[in-house]
Amino acid sequence: MTNKPCIVHVTSVHTSGDARVFHKQCCSIAEAGYDTHLVLAGEKDRTANGVQIHSVPKSSNRILRLLVTTLRVAQKAISLKPSLIQFHDPELIPIMLLLRAAGYKIVYDIHEDYVTSISQKEYLFKPIAKFIGIAFGAFEKVSSIAFTCLLAERYYIERFPLGKQILNYPLNKMLPFADNSQTDKTDNKIKVLYTGGHWFDRGGQIHANIVNLIPNLEVYLIGKCSEEWAKELNEIAGANLDKLHIEGAGYRVPYEDILSKYQQGNWTAGLAIFPDKGHHKRKELTKFYEYMAAGIPVICSDFPVWKNLIEGEGVGLTVCPDSPEEITNAILYLINNPDKAQEMGARGRSAVIKKYNWDVEAKKLLSIYKKILEC
Repeated sequence: MTNKPCIVHVTSVHTSGDARVFHKQCCSIAEAGYDTHLVLAGEKDRTANGVQIHSVPKSSNRILRLLVTTLRVAQKAISLKPSLIQFHDPELIPIMLLLRAAGYKIVYDIHEDYVTSISQKEYLFKPIAKFIGIAFGAFEKVSSIAFTCLLAERYYIERFPLGKQILNYPLNKMLPFADNSQTDKTDNKIKVLYTGGHWFDRGGQIHANIVNLIPNLEVYLIGKCSEEWAKELNEIAGANLDKLHIEGAGYRVPYEDILSKYQQGNWTAGLAIFPDKGHHKRKELTKFYEYMAAGIPVICSDFPVWKNLIEGEGVGLTVCPDSPEEITNAILYLINNPDKAQEMGARGRSAVIKKYNWDVEAKKLLSIYKKILEC
């Protein structure tokens, strides 16, 4: 038995493969010596990287998840006699308010801009989506007063002024990777990469179409998408289908596999060319920092926040997502100017090593825990 406090992370949505929940936060806490637990649904009980994983039965649909799974994971968390509970999903707010009232120390890790996300749901009638988004936002903001809130994005501080920024910078274990910025680019291979879940809002159709813009260019999309969406992307590729590589159609690609892709090297660019949707425009995507850590130049949409980071740090190029010409020119610039591309990759890698890395955020997280536990 450990004398360290018991920290229990709770989620009704995420899996044990989640980068922020498990690989970054839980593993960092366990490494620091805390008695660390992760409670989730639909997996097997086990211990991994010093984290004890506890699973409850997974509900068959969203309504049951809201009503049943949330109760199950909360009950399991309580049974572990936690010194502190950290939860990761807004659907857990009601039950966590009850636990807070019962005297438990509760941390709410805010990963997502749920207000904007809900407001842009395509399957909801726009006025209804907007109303639900506003109503949820008000509920979340008022409820947050009861918790210590951790913020994954800088701009969340506007809604949660008392929140603590624990930004989603890449894992330090990425840094020993073979430096892509030093990879020999003389073999005439043109390969661009996108990692993470992809669908319309994340530019899947834009990325797939790149195979039609430049001869001998290959596009790799690595991350979960629906099989139906993968078929649509294949149709976009058309006659150049053999140059489009989709990994993750109908299944979740393990985070370790995504990290291993960066190690393959010889990437011309890492992509994040999203359409002009408000939900993403202010987010600093984790993939930016992952590309940078691996020494890969970034090509992304020219949203002001993204432009400020990518071009401000000199680690890539930004383009209008609606302009195939700008996208083509950006890729050709990197191809035709290998020295400039190498410099971008090297600057990105250096920036991550110095400041945009999880070690910095882990120290902040542990400091927050210490203060809460001492109260």
